[in-house]
Amino acid sequence: MRHSASFFRASAQIALALLATAWISGVQTARGQATAFTYQGRLNDNGRPANGQYDFIFLIFDAVAGGSSLGGSVNATNIPVSSGLFTVGLDFGGSPFSGPRRWLQISVSTNAGGSFETLAPRQEITRAPYATYANTAAAVATGAIANAQLAINSVGSANIQSNAITARQIASGQVVKSVNGLSDSVSITQGANVTINTVGNSLQISAPAGGMALPFSGAASSSNSVFTLSNSGTGAAAAFLGNIGIGTTSPNRPLAIEGLGPTDEWISFNVGGTTDWHINNRNGGWNLAETLVADGRLFVAPGGNVGIGTDAPSTKLDVRGDIVFGASKQLHAASGEESLRIVRGVIAADGHRAFGSGFASERLELAKYLITFSTPFSGTPSVTATAYRDFSFPLAQRLIMTDGVTQSTVTFVVREVEINEWQDGALQFIAVGPR
Repeated sequence: MRHSASFFRASAQIALALLATAWISGVQTARGQATAFTYQGRLNDNGRPANGQYDFIFLIFDAVAGGSSLGGSVNATNIPVSSGLFTVGLDFGGSPFSGPRRWLQISVSTNAGGSFETLAPRQEITRAPYATYANTAAAVATGAIANAQLAINSVGSANIQSNAITARQIASGQVVKSVNGLSDSVSITQGANVTINTVGNSLQISAPAGGMALPFSGAASSSNSVFTLSNSGTGAAAAFLGNIGIGTTSPNRPLAIEGLGPTDEWISFNVGGTTDWHINNRNGGWNLAETLVADGRLFVAPGGNVGIGTDAPSTKLDVRGDIVFGASKQLHAASGEESLRIVRGVIAADGHRAFGSGFASERLELAKYLITFSTPFSGTPSVTATAYRDFSFPLAQRLIMTDGVTQSTVTFVVREVEINEWQDGALQFIAVGPR
């Protein structure tokens, strides 16, 4: 930058016209941003370059005219001027240069004791390259400072604003930011039968010594994989949700039991420590048996047949042994070598069914009745019939005869004995035949 001014020197009463042209360089050293800078000027005396020794006074002002001086004065004495050129170092400190515009006021005199003359106008101090960088730093844009601009360990905890670091600033896997959806102030508290302790940087969760608290107790054996759970109180020893598997890891029912073989005792019923009864899977069916006694006490075959005394039932109910009924076993089930079925009933004189089931009846003609079985026998049944007492003719004697028997039907005829004629009359019958 250039600056020119004239001043008059009073010594020897000779007026001298002086011209000062100045350059302000940058800082004196490139290694750091100090407050000193170099001032270079050109001083003319009556239009000619000045030569000799001169004294200077430098002041910083906040206005081109008037205003206030800042930072005090810098005096430079016995400064050599050769061919009008001189160089002087100035240091006003950093306080005058806070950002607003500044002007440099220069007063000059010979070093022979003459008075100082102030040059006018004041010279504006323009920014040097390092000052440009400093001005940029004073107005740093948001996001302009990156990691590369920060020195290692340059930011301390005292410089971090409270609550400024959130979960977004924490890298994944560095700090637990939430636990099962909980965040911020999360506390872990111990409950019944559980204790929580810290061991160094570890959190230890354990059950108290002595096992589960009363009324519950449990025990396990690693030698035979036995586990027992009991309750000395009035409640249940245990309650489970979901399917439970015994002998299987894939239970498909609320309780699934799987044995190693068809004769394994899947469920045992103990009395006094001895297994008296057990349930197992025998011959593909369900078997309830007494321990140390042959199987077949009660057996349900895969097809649905039930056997009592046999584990190979051939019918829906296959009983090997006697069957008794009644409070004192006074009734016994009828038995035979065949599988038989019985149909019985009473036919009124007009042919309608008076009692019984499993058949239909009709009067075909005088003294002749047809019985049709609802379910035919598998073979021709044995049929017997007797006259049913008719109170309208208390002394009448009748003879009941069959007139044809098939698997599906039987025909009866009625004859009045005393008059030896065919007559209508009530009768009762029984038909027994193979199923």
